[in-house]
Amino acid sequence: MGDIIKELPVDTLPPTNDEKDMINWMYNDEKKKKENIEKPTINIQLPERPNKELQLEIKSLIIIIILYILLSNKYIDSVFYKILPITSKSDLILLFIKSFVFTIILFIFLNFYYK
Repeated sequence: MGDIIKELPVDTLPPTNDEKDMINWMYNDEKKKKENIEKPTINIQLPERPNKELQLEIKSLIIIIILYILLSNKYIDSVFYKILPITSKSDLILLFIKSFVFTIILFIFLNFYYK
């Protein structure tokens, strides 16, 4: 028949590189078959974006949001009414002036902040 498993000699030494290579050579095909059956491979390539670029975009977005909130405040409207009296007569002129100020502040801030 064969040897009884409990009577076989056992050592506590770790396997050598040759023994590992032999085991990989003997059982490599079975492992590959099991991996292919159990885990189908899906190759999806996601574009990699540098983390620094993402941080700059988030900072820019936060700057834009803060500027927008500041310029849409009623207190700022009253300041524009005092500086340019024509803005009190027309909301459209106030909107254009605030948009122009928004653009200038954003341009200055982004050009000096990111350099």
